[in-house]
Amino acid sequence: VLLEGIDLSKGRRRKRCALPAALVAKEHELERVRHGLQQMSRHRHGQKRERVDENQLFLFAAEIAGRGQEPPPEPKPVASEPRPAPPGHGRQRLPQSLERRRVVYALAEGERCCPQCQAELRHIGEEISEQLEYAPASLLVVRQACQKYACPKGCTVITAAKPPAPVEKGLAGPGLLAHVAVSRLRTDEAADACSGYDQICQESARSITEVACIARARRKCFDAQSSDIMRSTVMLAYFHLLYDVEREAREKPLDAAGRLALRRERSQPMLDDIQAYLERERPKVVPRSPVGQAIGYTLSNWEALVRCAKDGDLEIDNNGAERSLRGVAVGRRNWTFFGSDNGGRTAAVPGSLIATSKRHHLDPFACLRDVFARISGHPQNRLEELLPDRWLASRSPATA
Repeated sequence: VLLEGIDLSKGRRRKRCALPAALVAKEHELERVRHGLQQMSRHRHGQKRERVDENQLFLFAAEIAGRGQEPPPEPKPVASEPRPAPPGHGRQRLPQSLERRRVVYALAEGERCCPQCQAELRHIGEEISEQLEYAPASLLVVRQACQKYACPKGCTVITAAKPPAPVEKGLAGPGLLAHVAVSRLRTDEAADACSGYDQICQESARSITEVACIARARRKCFDAQSSDIMRSTVMLAYFHLLYDVEREAREKPLDAAGRLALRRERSQPMLDDIQAYLERERPKVVPRSPVGQAIGYTLSNWEALVRCAKDGDLEIDNNGAERSLRGVAVGRRNWTFFGSDNGGRTAAVPGSLIATSKRHHLDPFACLRDVFARISGHPQNRLEELLPDRWLASRSPATA
């Protein structure tokens, strides 16, 4: 059709050709929205663990591994009576309903002499103070009885000293402080290949080597199942076999050199296959689709993801670190406001001690209780002796 010398048929053909492309783009956008809604629903109402049908993995893992056998499977507080406030000012007395435990502090035999006339001191009484302490599942009051001695000639009166309190003039004992710390700071904010780390790792002066988490790449493939079950399951089968190698290294158990040798023999060939498979499939998928994003994420972080195959001391993922931080996410509402930056840094100290205690298979409560009981009188130049990895060796016979 010609109109004033202009051919409109070409424009109509271009419009007809553009229509299918627009529909494809809309379909991809709809797929992304549908996938996002499914992920939000799963995170809010579904299970958090990344479980995959073992039968599906078998179909792919058996072929990948070149074996005809199925890979091994994944392994009441005491109520206090209301009491009217005492007249006047000052600290209220602790409830009488709480259990009392008497602890006596007396002068040693060599200290029971008058520093002026050297006469033997006579016991004349005691000074009582109370400290609120915590034993698992109960509160109790420790009555600290400091014995008093006087010179028979009237020269002086000496009172036995009690151990320094964890908090000077504080009411809480070391057990109560440890309980509060452990219950409040039970130790997920993990940076997912955060771009903020790129600049740090690129600065040669820092000598920092980036090590990425394979569990993150696996999670993205797991989430992409709703859009591309075939490619996602192939990747999950590969990851399943990689974790079989890690499980074997733990069960033997192997040291760093042995684990590195096992990874070079078993894991490295699979990693090479994974890279080749992803490079082959990337042009076939839409980059912004869930599976396209999973493939792009894995390949863009490939060098950091496979660094564990070059160092037996490195873990395949950072799940251990995330588990130690999980309590921070769970307990956010316990400390909505720290009050200041200093408050946040102060809270990080017991949080780190708790996480390190768990890492060394120690009871965080027992460790912190002993540390709080000793730290006031411990030399500042030897504080490293109270760190969890040295705690057992540095405990005194009285606390062992």
